[in-house]
Amino acid sequence: MPTPLRETPSSRRKLIDPSYEQLESLRRAGEYITTGGHDIPELWAGGQFAYAFSDPPYGLWATPGEVQAIFREILGLILPRDRQVDIRDWGSPGLLDVCPAYFQPGTEWWGVFLFSLHDTQAGNLTVIAGASTD
Repeated sequence: MPTPLRETPSSRRKLIDPSYEQLESLRRAGEYITTGGHDIPELWAGGQFAYAFSDPPYGLWATPGEVQAIFREILGLILPRDRQVDIRDWGSPGLLDVCPAYFQPGTEWWGVFLFSLHDTQAGNLTVIAGASTD
């Protein structure tokens, strides 16, 4: 998958996969991005936990820094801060056999996501699923 590139006009520097905090810092400093973009991750690529939350099909009307803060708040609700949690990405073509009506539409656009978050110390298991199309 190509790496997102962002270029600022004043410095003509290229930023590769900048964090939301970096983008917000540039905005506050009066710089802006002249070019940029990212691809939707390859279907079944795995490891898309942050992407599924921070870049939904119809994105938030918020600055990148605000999106980062919301993502941290969500994590604070579902992940204990003082314990190790096992996050597993169950995205695979087999999901289409499990529930075609739910997961099939996601193969057309945004993606198909199924994550489990297991807190062994507390005995909690959280399952998060997502699939969407236009």
